[in-house]
Amino acid sequence: AVVMAAATVAAIAETVAREVALRVEARGMAERADLAVASYESLRAQHEQVMMLRHDMNRHLSTLRRMTTQSAVRNYLDDLIGQNENVPDILQSGNRMIDIILNGRPAAAKAAGIDVEILSAQAPETLPMRDADLCSLMLNLIDNAIAAAKAPGVRRAYIRLELRVKDHYFIFACENGCSPTPSGHGNGLGLKIVESIVKRYDCLMEIERSEDAFKATAAIPTD
Repeated sequence: AVVMAAATVAAIAETVAREVALRVEARGMAERADLAVASYESLRAQHEQVMMLRHDMNRHLSTLRRMTTQSAVRNYLDDLIGQNENVPDILQSGNRMIDIILNGRPAAAKAAGIDVEILSAQAPETLPMRDADLCSLMLNLIDNAIAAAKAPGVRRAYIRLELRVKDHYFIFACENGCSPTPSGHGNGLGLKIVESIVKRYDCLMEIERSEDAFKATAAIPTD
């Protein structure tokens, strides 16, 4: 009876511990998903602010141009107006939301000393996926890549992005350099969030690992 009671208590304790761990993980995943959406909203606000500032700058330059009669000054202002209008984004895929996400994160990666390479940038204008889920999927993959690329022991700090459309799928591939001995930089929750989104929308996903590189590829149906 004592042995049975002890075994029952141990089983109950194990079940409770497992349930607590699952709840903690679920809460962590929800918080990280919310953080990705909040991060996108911040990027979107920054993008709109930059566009407004660019528009205002052109308006001021045009006003100055009308006020001057010196041809050299007018030519100089014309050059400034042209340069301000033609400042290109890092990436132009054809999908506004994706462009806002990807034009924000690679800039942060470059500022952290990470080489950024974009092999191709092609995306459909819309996707049959909630904006919040698309945002969470892409930001989690990119943020994981940046964290891994700048971790100690990485031989080459880089991220490589590829966006393309093939056979009714939008394919997003994110590759990064990583340490031969990963130190645990929090990728677990991020990948679980991505995997849950992939499953929810019947997407395809492939993970490739080597000693000093990690690559995640997600294929999202376009219709």
